[in-house]
Amino acid sequence: PASEFGVVYQADFRVPVPEARKGGGVGGDIYKIRIPFASFKPSVMGRSVEVKDICASDIRQIGLMVSKLTDEGTETPEFKYGPFELQLSYLKAYPSPSKT
Repeated sequence: PASEFGVVYQADFRVPVPEARKGGGVGGDIYKIRIPFASFKPSVMGRSVEVKDICASDIRQIGLMVSKLTDEGTETPEFKYGPFELQLSYLKAYPSPSKT
């Protein structure tokens, strides 16, 4: 059962890579990436599970992971083994757009 291993909620995101840097090089570009809570999918040990939707008030920790698998379990074609760098300026929750 899912409760034995702990459900995690994951969402894919990609940082844009300018054409000039696809062969490597120095970073420096800053991107704002928004990942709505609704896009997080529940899984246990990499397998999708059917459980309640994520609730922001239940979040106890956040982690980032580089993975060759998407949040749906398929392989990411752009994935490459080797060193990488990700500089994180800040991480924060933002309010959902109001429904009118």
